[in-house]
Amino acid sequence: APTCINCHGGHTIESPKQKTSSVYASRIPDTCSKCHGSIKVVGPFGIPTQQVTTYKNSFHGIATQFGEIRAANCASCHGYHSILPASNPNSRINKKNLPKTCGKCHKNINRNVELGKVHVNPRQKSAGIIFYVSSFFKYLTITVLVALMLHIILDVNHKLREKRAGKKKETEK
Repeated sequence: APTCINCHGGHTIESPKQKTSSVYASRIPDTCSKCHGSIKVVGPFGIPTQQVTTYKNSFHGIATQFGEIRAANCASCHGYHSILPASNPNSRINKKNLPKTCGKCHKNINRNVELGKVHVNPRQKSAGIIFYVSSFFKYLTITVLVALMLHIILDVNHKLREKRAGKKKETEK
């Protein structure tokens, strides 16, 4: 189990309002990932390690990486000092408690939030529709870029042929 030092540091404890603090809002994901991103540390307890990556690729994670301190981070959802597994009815991330947890930032949220998936990897089929939408846009982007490159190549080729044809006409005169 973690101690105060794991998150707050030993002799470098700073106010969470200090940008250099390990528990400053935008630094919390990096602080948590020291353990939760390590198979060595959390793997033996059956805790998945991809949560850090899926968070960083999520809307909230991207906003945090761009310095938005109001975006949800690990502690916003999981809590600070009373982190419990999602299966525990007292956990902030237990499905029954999600409307209250998410409702702190998202006003007028309802029980449908329980149906949603959190920490989704869009590259895995288990992500459901998100996997297919992500795949669709990936292949659409590739197709558009290939078509654009082909168009440019054909256009350059056409212009070169016109230029050569123009030079032939000049030499024939």
